[in-house]
Amino acid sequence: MGDAFSLNPPEPGKPRLRCPGGLASEAVRSQQVGALNYSKACFMAMRNPAHHQKGDWNPLTAFHFLVSLSQVATWVRHWHVERAPDPIPATASAAQLLSAGGGPSS
Repeated sequence: MGDAFSLNPPEPGKPRLRCPGGLASEAVRSQQVGALNYSKACFMAMRNPAHHQKGDWNPLTAFHFLVSLSQVATWVRHWHVERAPDPIPATASAAQLLSAGGGPSS
């Protein structure tokens, strides 16, 4: 969740979910940070204990957890994914060209 909702620019292999409206807006940045913190909290407070503890939950507690996770799912579904640009293909360096017989003197 930290990577998905991060304010940092996307990196290769690490796309970001973006709140509609653009991060230049203070309101949008606030929503982005809120979603980041909320989603991390949901996983820390709900998903992780559910994975590591045995036993059933109280049905009302389970319902509240479901509603909270539903909000995270709504953001994931409706926000847009921002991806890093494709890397520029590597080209031969000048030293490689010269050692291969290419370059200005050939």
